[in-house]
Amino acid sequence: MLVVAHFRRLAGMLTFLSISLALLVLPSLVQSSSHDVIVTLDHDGTRITLTDGQRLIVKLEGHPATGYVWDSEQSSSLLQPLGDPVFEAPSPTGGETGAPALQVLTFLPVRAGEETLTLVYRRPWDRAVQRTFSIRVETLGRFTVLSPAAQPSSGSTPPPVVMGAQEGLPAAFNWCDQGACTPVKDQGVCGSCWAFATTGVVESALKRIDGVERDLSEQYLISAGTHGTCNGGGPAYDLFIGDLPAHQTEAGAVYESDLPYLGQDVPLTRALPHHERLLAWNQVFNADIATIKRIIYEHGPVSAYVCAGSRFMWYRSGVFETDESAACNGGINHAVVLVGWDDSRGSRGAWRLRNSWGSMWGEGGYMWIGYGVSGIGRRIDYAYYDRLAPGTSAISGQVTSLGSGIANVVVSDGVRSAFTDQYGMYVVKHVPPGTYTLTPSRSSLVFSPSSRTVTINAGRNLNRQDFAILPTYTVSGQVTDGAGNGIAGVTISDGTRSATTDAQGRYALTNVPQGGYWLTPSHNTYVFNPTQRWITVNGDLNGQDFVATCLSCTISGRVTDGAGNGIAGVTISNGTRSATTDAQGRYALNVPPGEYWLVPSRNGYTFNPERRRITVNRHLSGQDFTATLATYVIRGRVTDSAGNGIAGVTISDGTRSATTDAQGRYALTNVPQGGYWLTPSHNTYVFNPTQRWITVNGDLNGQDFTATLVTYVIRGRVTDSTGNGIAGVTISDGTRSATTDAQGRYALTNVPQGGYWLTPSHNTYVFNPTQRWITVNGDLNGQDFTATLVTYVIRGRVTDSTGNGIAGVTISDGTRSATTDAQGRYALTNVPQGGYWLTPSHNTYVFNPTQRWITVNGDLNGQDFVATCLSCTISGRVTDSAGNGIAGVTISNGTRSATTDAQGRYALNVPPGEYWLVPSRNGYTFNPERRRITVNRHLSGQDFTATLATYVIRGRVTDSAGNGIAGVTISDGTRSATTDAQGFYALSGVPAGAYTLTPSRDGYAFAPASRTVTVTGEVSGQDFTATLVTYAIRGRVTDGAGNGVAGVTISDGTRSATTDAQGFYALSGVPAGAYTLTPSRDGYAFAPASRTVTVTGDLSGQDFTATLVTYAIRGRVTDGAGNGVAGVTISDGTRSATTDAQGFYALSGVPAGAYTLTPSLDGYAFAPASRTVTVAGDLSGQDFTVSSSAGQYRVFLPLTVR
Repeated sequence: MLVVAHFRRLAGMLTFLSISLALLVLPSLVQSSSHDVIVTLDHDGTRITLTDGQRLIVKLEGHPATGYVWDSEQSSSLLQPLGDPVFEAPSPTGGETGAPALQVLTFLPVRAGEETLTLVYRRPWDRAVQRTFSIRVETLGRFTVLSPAAQPSSGSTPPPVVMGAQEGLPAAFNWCDQGACTPVKDQGVCGSCWAFATTGVVESALKRIDGVERDLSEQYLISAGTHGTCNGGGPAYDLFIGDLPAHQTEAGAVYESDLPYLGQDVPLTRALPHHERLLAWNQVFNADIATIKRIIYEHGPVSAYVCAGSRFMWYRSGVFETDESAACNGGINHAVVLVGWDDSRGSRGAWRLRNSWGSMWGEGGYMWIGYGVSGIGRRIDYAYYDRLAPGTSAISGQVTSLGSGIANVVVSDGVRSAFTDQYGMYVVKHVPPGTYTLTPSRSSLVFSPSSRTVTINAGRNLNRQDFAILPTYTVSGQVTDGAGNGIAGVTISDGTRSATTDAQGRYALTNVPQGGYWLTPSHNTYVFNPTQRWITVNGDLNGQDFVATCLSCTISGRVTDGAGNGIAGVTISNGTRSATTDAQGRYALNVPPGEYWLVPSRNGYTFNPERRRITVNRHLSGQDFTATLATYVIRGRVTDSAGNGIAGVTISDGTRSATTDAQGRYALTNVPQGGYWLTPSHNTYVFNPTQRWITVNGDLNGQDFTATLVTYVIRGRVTDSTGNGIAGVTISDGTRSATTDAQGRYALTNVPQGGYWLTPSHNTYVFNPTQRWITVNGDLNGQDFTATLVTYVIRGRVTDSTGNGIAGVTISDGTRSATTDAQGRYALTNVPQGGYWLTPSHNTYVFNPTQRWITVNGDLNGQDFVATCLSCTISGRVTDSAGNGIAGVTISNGTRSATTDAQGRYALNVPPGEYWLVPSRNGYTFNPERRRITVNRHLSGQDFTATLATYVIRGRVTDSAGNGIAGVTISDGTRSATTDAQGFYALSGVPAGAYTLTPSRDGYAFAPASRTVTVTGEVSGQDFTATLVTYAIRGRVTDGAGNGVAGVTISDGTRSATTDAQGFYALSGVPAGAYTLTPSRDGYAFAPASRTVTVTGDLSGQDFTATLVTYAIRGRVTDGAGNGVAGVTISDGTRSATTDAQGFYALSGVPAGAYTLTPSLDGYAFAPASRTVTVAGDLSGQDFTVSSSAGQYRVFLPLTVR
């Protein structure tokens, strides 16, 4: 039978899950005994007898992952069901997710009698029946009805779950609320839930990252044949990454429009266009709730797996919390998508699950299922997606340790690199085609393999480039000399890794993988025992020690003085060999191993210690000595020619120096043995001898010198500012002085070397500079001064009659002049001694007195005048609050007026008097409103601040029904406002004036189009009526011959229209925008499947071609011996076909629908006499059996179900 062959094929398929998906045995509830009666599809139409205590066990082939279940057509009065149906695999090897299974229903007879038990195969939410099974049941005996409490059930309380750390996660989240879900689909009768779960995750990733909705082809995943069939499969993400099934040259997404869903195992026959590619995917087993949430939150919807029992299929709404794991024997049989969660739903929170059974199931195709219920979440799969640079690919994989992902490992292809995430996944992006070496790295970790060579081909991403972390250990030990002292700086290597010994000779070689190694020490001046050591590493190793012996041992150290300064030229000897210290006092002496006296030596030095006993069996450092230099004293005296001591003279030997005291004596100390030039120096003396050669090998006295003082001449000139010489000026350096001659020249003689203040003086002059600092170490010329005659200052004030200062008045003594400041003050400077007429002047004032006689022999104050203006000017500025000038404001004193200019300035001329100063301009208010002034002089700063008066214009924009329209912009040409949700607007800050109000919003027309208003105050009631502008889309739907097809619905997602008898349609009332036009009618396919249009006006010519979808029904007519019968006509009431020589027939061109197949051939009867079929795809196995003549006998044959 075909069913048997089908299940034998299924038995050989490999399961893809590490957790058991196989439904290997029935639960104890359904374990059969020898008393039970077991029936299968082979018993359809037969008769059975049950006695008291016997159970009826019905095992029927089904496909639970499709939502189809065997169910009683009507309740039985004789049989009582025992618990919910359970599922068992048709073979001991189990099956894949979505695979067929035997549905097991158990009944117990509860009453004597006879009836027909009819079971129908259908989806609980869809009453359409796919198949039927019936048997005639007779029950004999006396029976006891089970109470409901005694009836077993496969539903139970869900197992406990581990919630995990919830930090940073919301209590509820749903990707559908974020716009990342795509429409619910229906897998139909094909066990392809695995394919729909895969595409569901990928579609959401594309919508979430790219913002576009793609309808991906599940048929491509089925037809590829690499990950599953209509009889079940596993996650097919590899086909979106890099796998190439038959005929394909690129990997990636295939759109539904390129390969529509058939729900059949049809192989690929051609290359298909491929689009977006995933970067990677990962699977997580037995994660806690928080981990699953975090993956959904970070990566989008995930594919998950569940046991879909009969109660799952009957779900309508609410939170599903009945655990049906027992119905699948603890396994899972169905793949779904998880799009979010809500901790507040159900008894402990629930997942939002999207199914592939159409939108009529559950809550529009969705379900709330409690955490951990029916195995949900025991495994999840999720995808990594992002856009790549054109022409590039991605390389991905996972880094694990003992099966767990390891984060923060860097994986590089030599150019680009990526870090692994918390699940160990990495993605190297933007990789051009070529061959690369992938290398993982992280401090202290060892990887297997250490690198991978990969080749990137265009049109494919590369995944599953995984690495594992090897366990590593530490090998440690010590390197010592023969006396057990640690030797530093020795390198220990295992051939790959190395470590260096520390000051104690210890080393630790880390990150050593399990294995065997030669451990080898090395140093350029040592040999080792042993020379190398073989070690086997399967854990940490200690005590891997070596003994070092130097070939030529180095003794090193330093010779320093008491301050730590290095002493060069010291010889260090062991009696046989010697070395000399360098400029820093360092030495290094190479000797064979042995015992020595180490002795330092240099003339003029003593050492501490004098010598050092050492034992040499390794390099020795720190063999230091301190050197002390032997020194002497040199003494003498410096005197003048009369034998008087000269103080302050410096005596130097070129390195050291000493200074003579008040008696001219000096003592130069700490002079080492040697020859020196002894040199005296002083900035005002010369010496005899100029220097003296001495040889020091002990203290020296009598090293004397004679000093002679040196003097110089200072010359210069004193002139006035025009360069004329000034005679009789005294020039002094504080000790000596000289007087200028008629040309102003002077010469100051006998001035010793030194620094002096040179000062000029005269009773009627001042000098520039007043004095001059000079340093004398030779004759000096050009020490000049400028003399200025002494003058005085005359001060006073000019005021009006009330004492206010008058600015700008000129005061003159006939030679010099000064001008009064803002307070009327003046200062006439540089006035020599004498008598003068002081005269004020100004072109708009007269003065009292008109002039004043003064006698100057010192500074004069209080030389005041009173001014009276002939015509006084009042000035100021009018500005706004920001300081901007306001033009056109009239300023009036009641008799005269002036107008402000563009900068807001004004000037008003008035006679002396008292006035109110008043500003005015239409549309403005002023601060102050007016100003009281007394005018007896020119007044400035009479300022005002102007404020513009503004108003508000209000109104409303509504549709023709009076509903407010939001988002309409109202403008007066300068300002604008937007209507609120009720359509109201308020245009504020409008000055007085005439304006045109204009409403605007895309897609709307307004009445009136604009409105003219004159603003002199607040304005309301400026209303507009808005009308939405819509358009019509027209087209035609025809068949391949151009004939119109009626009854086709054309929808833009919101509106729809139906084609008329000629196939024409008109979709009206469409606002401007972008839309997808989709035609639909049962039994038809359309080209194109949809059409994207942009509406900015009426559109026509949006046509579609409709093709009636038809199928074929196949079968065979045989006689009782299985031989084909030719010439039999098979009819569905409209079409007919005739069997060939082998009895086969094919009835083609059959549209979807329900039909009665009837065979006919004169002289023959058929079993069955007719067959009812529902056509939703090609059907095979619709067989009949004939007898030689009608009515001779009745044949009971098992039903072959497809």
